[in-house]
Amino acid sequence: MPKIKTYTLFNFKFLFASLLFLLSCFICTFCIFAGINFIPRFFSSNYKTIFLAIFFYFLLFYLFYRCGQLAYMYLKYFWHEKFTRIIIDYQNETITTINNSGYIFNSENLKLIEFHLSTKDHRNPLYDFGYTKLYSHDGKEIIITSLILNYSNIENILDGVKKIKKLDEVIYLP
Repeated sequence: MPKIKTYTLFNFKFLFASLLFLLSCFICTFCIFAGINFIPRFFSSNYKTIFLAIFFYFLLFYLFYRCGQLAYMYLKYFWHEKFTRIIIDYQNETITTINNSGYIFNSENLKLIEFHLSTKDHRNPLYDFGYTKLYSHDGKEIIITSLILNYSNIENILDGVKKIKKLDEVIYLP
């Protein structure tokens, strides 16, 4: 493993999440236009057509909710990490965050690391959203989302720091 590694927002995981975001925006747009197109079906005299329209609307609302949730999560995580760069020195066990101000976290000034992880199935697109929160002794906190850095990269270093894993279905940023 390299001694020093830099992580930024523009990586393969970010590109994959961007594709999912664009797909969910397309599906949401389709749901809106299909919903408008199906309105006249409610005034049909055929019960099968009315039942099909009701079923279709339930399906559209479900798709709109799921894709809307994915789009919301993507935009929230992207907005949080758009100018962030993380530098990890594996040899000296330091984590440097560069966004508005560079701050170095190491074993001496970190008191706690929280990993907020999703319990969703790995086939669910919301499974990949999570974050790591670093707490220092002087009260500074930093959040590193999974779009930049997977929690396992930090989990195996900084052995002298207390680490907590918090699980939830959907991990929203605070």
